[in-house]
Order: sequence, then C-alpha cells, then structure tokens
Amino acid sequence: DLNSRSPGRTVEFVGMPGSGKSTISHAVAGLLRDQGEAVFEPTRTIDRLPSGRSRRTQKLKLAAAECLRSPGRTIEGAGAILRTSQASPGGYSLSILNWLYLAGLYRQATRQPGVSLFDQGILQAIWSVAAGTGSLPEQVSDSWADRAAEVVLPDAVAVFVDADDPVLRSRLAGRTGGMSRLDAAIGESEGAAEEAFRSGRAALALVSEVAHRLENEGRLRIVSVNSGTRDVRSLADEIAASLVSGA
Repeated sequence: DLNSRSPGRTVEFVGMPGSGKSTISHAVAGLLRDQGEAVFEPTRTIDRLPSGRSRRTQKLKLAAAECLRSPGRTIEGAGAILRTSQASPGGYSLSILNWLYLAGLYRQATRQPGVSLFDQGILQAIWSVAAGTGSLPEQVSDSWADRAAEVVLPDAVAVFVDADDPVLRSRLAGRTGGMSRLDAAIGESEGAAEEAFRSGRAALALVSEVAHRLENEGRLRIVSVNSGTRDVRSLADEIAASLVSGA
C-alpha cells in the first residue's frame, strides 16, 4: 500500500483553472481512505477553514515558520519570483506568500506517514507565477526546477489534469466565487479571455517542462488525465489505482 512506501509521500494535482483539480483530488482521497490508506488534504483543509481571516492567519503562520526554518531557501524562492514581470505590484507579494505557505505544508508532510494530496501545490504555484507575467522565456525550466526540487519530496507524484479550452470556458462561466485570472478575464471581454488562456497555456507548458526535469532526476512521477471526456469517478478510480500500484 501507499503507507508502506515512504513517509510523507505527496501527490499534487496540476492544471488550468476549471480542469477539475480540486474535485478529482478529493474524490481520489475518498477512494484511498476506503482502501485503508492514511490520507491528508492539506490545502483543502486550510481553504475550508470557517473564515477568510482564519485562512489568512494559518497561511501567514506557515509562511513565517518557513522563513525562519530555511532563510536561504526563502531568499532564493523570493528572488526567483521578484525577477519575473508580474502584472501588478501585489502579484509579487501574493506569489511569495503562496510559495512559502506551500513550502511549509510540504515540510509538514515529511513528518507524517501516508500520502498528502495537494489540489494546489508547488507546481501549481509556479503556474500562477508564470501566468501572471509576460516574460516567460526568461524564467524557464532550470531555475524553477531547482526551486521546486528544494520542496518536492522523493517519491512524489504530479497528476496533470487537462481539458480542451471550450470545456474550461464553459465550466468557468458556470461557477461562482472563482478567483483565478481566467475567471476574471472571462467576465471582462472575449479579448481578455483569449489572452488569459494564452498565458495560462504557456505557463502550463513551463510547468510541464519543470515536472519532466524532476521526473528525469527520479524525484517525481507524472500521471496525465483528461477531465473533459471522463466522469470524476472513473478518473478518480484510475488515479487511485495508479498511486497504489506505483505504475
């Protein structure tokens, strides 16, 4: 089983907004629990705290603790983000906070047996940074792979969840409370939506490059699924079986 492999195993779901990362991740967690696995959902647990204030407080605590534990790694990660060209000044501080908060959650995962499922993990944080800038070619793979390698645990899995853009557009248009750049762009204009999808796809290509670099180094295993043509239960069944078997 998963628990017999190595303590602190992490599984991250990666993809465009609307791809179904959170829904599928939670379904996989349920299936693994039914099979007797010890499963944690760190990001889901924090995102479902009862108030925005409690969520912000918990994230700030994790980010502050990470700064104190690993000042060198903090400086390198923050520097990588500051060297990008974010669309707004607030993008830098939010990206750095998100990076440190997630690094703190990954560190916690090393101290508990079983598997931690991240519906928003460190690779998705790289996607967010890349999607917010127009200078992608200057940020490519090697430096971001080095930053991710400092956080990603051995024997990790990245589940890339994709769907065609028309499917994503339909899902994003139909949901409420979405906070991604794509959610905002769809509400503005067709031109804004097209540009947001272009940036999002380019950012996802960068993340895929980073993930394959980590896979080549033996730190990560990649699983890819398409949520546009499959129901959640069948996808969750396939992913859970892959995690248990290691295939």
